[in-house]
Amino acid sequence: MKILIFIDKLSSSPTKDEEDTLIEANEVKSALVKLGHNVIISNFDFNLNNNLEIINKESPNLIFNLVETLEGSSTLHIAPLLFEKKEIKYTGGTSSSLFLTGDKILGKYFFKSLNIKYPKFYYKKSNKVSSSLINNKVIVKQIDQEASCGIDDNCVTTFKNALEIKAFIKKNPNMFIEEYIEGKEFNVSVLSIDSKIVVLPIAKMEFNNFPKDKPQILNYKSKWDEDSFEYKNTNRTFNLLNEDQALIKKMSDISKKCYSGLGRKGYLRVDFRVDKNNIAYVLEVNINPCITHDSGFVAAANQYGISYEKLINYIINEEENG
Repeated sequence: MKILIFIDKLSSSPTKDEEDTLIEANEVKSALVKLGHNVIISNFDFNLNNNLEIINKESPNLIFNLVETLEGSSTLHIAPLLFEKKEIKYTGGTSSSLFLTGDKILGKYFFKSLNIKYPKFYYKKSNKVSSSLINNKVIVKQIDQEASCGIDDNCVTTFKNALEIKAFIKKNPNMFIEEYIEGKEFNVSVLSIDSKIVVLPIAKMEFNNFPKDKPQILNYKSKWDEDSFEYKNTNRTFNLLNEDQALIKKMSDISKKCYSGLGRKGYLRVDFRVDKNNIAYVLEVNINPCITHDSGFVAAANQYGISYEKLINYIINEEENG
């Protein structure tokens, strides 16, 4: 089968998360070649005519969609929308699922429609400021950024009153303020195998040796800066025997609910925070999460007994047989 891998066009000075996309594409290509496929890697950008020319020239049987930024996650739906209009089979989430989750505010309204608990928040179009955001820890995030871009310890802060919050958002309209859920963090990976929704082993993030006053969050350094304290002391574990099994099942059920609500297509990761009362809050759903060998999604697949090549094969087979 001829497979075209689309990735982001790297900037002139690519950041670590950008470079990771190229690593990911090469690892996926290697697996696909081992599986016997003819593979081409090409850049996808905002010039849709260029993208169409590439598609028409290569005439792929399948597109492996690894477009992950497009200058912000709120435009990621453009790639699958083009593939859908051309009626070409492709891997990963649909244009509508990426539209809903690429904008973190739209994502929260999606959770609300499914009656899924999420942290309270405030953004530029909010009617009022929740009292839980005042004089309590909050985290400030960008509406359309993935891979923890822009997230550092300074993003966890407090505001004394509603006026401070409104003034901050007025000055930073591309950001929102969210309740900081003090507690544990879990990642739940989901994909479809033989048309059945499969929840892979759940990962818990461990923040080792963190000083008491340091926020226990997955920030940019913990994901991308290999020399940093955060990177060296943030680890994942799949050993959840000491966790509340009812909570584990609930997170699994919520993740399946998200997968179904987003079209039962592709693969995704749901990020949770769990407070001291064992209440699970969905932070966000990541459609098409990173699938490099050292990624969390691949680690969960390995725990399930799925090798890298087998995982890639499952991903393309679901599209071919779907």
